[in-house]
Amino acid sequence: MRVGILAALVISILPVSTGAETPDANTWSVDLVQLNGDQLGWGGVFLGMTRGEVESNLGQELPVELDRYVLSCGEYKSVVDLFGRKVQIQWSSPESNGTVQSIWVPTTPAEHTTSVNDLVQRLTSRLTNLSQTHPADPEDVAAVLGVPKNPRHQVMVKSIREHFLYVTLEACFG
Repeated sequence: MRVGILAALVISILPVSTGAETPDANTWSVDLVQLNGDQLGWGGVFLGMTRGEVESNLGQELPVELDRYVLSCGEYKSVVDLFGRKVQIQWSSPESNGTVQSIWVPTTPAEHTTSVNDLVQRLTSRLTNLSQTHPADPEDVAAVLGVPKNPRHQVMVKSIREHFLYVTLEACFG
């Protein structure tokens, strides 16, 4: 199974401080946010990668469909099971050279009861070059962090009422 190859890739990119040996359904979603240079990603899938590159990393073809609801970026989507959760990847086009525009990731049950500020702290303690572009709102529902060297790459952390991470391009926030 080539998902083992993806797990090895994720482990090789994650800083040792996460304590993660092999990511699984219990691994906190914020612990799988990654920076590769100035490219932001999640679980081995990075913004700007082509579908062909993602499929090569995953070891499987990804069905692409028109996204009738377009969360905010990419007219096309693939839904893939990664590390025990259904992850939605939004694409710029359905072709193999279409690029990742955003990655929508559900969070774990443990993250559901954790404040956004605590999730942000956990994330920024590991990825110290991320900075908050929009701090947690007064109700502690959402925060947005960006990559200073590549300000278009951002991650939104949502909790309390909605529980997800959204790794995306800045222009994609609606």
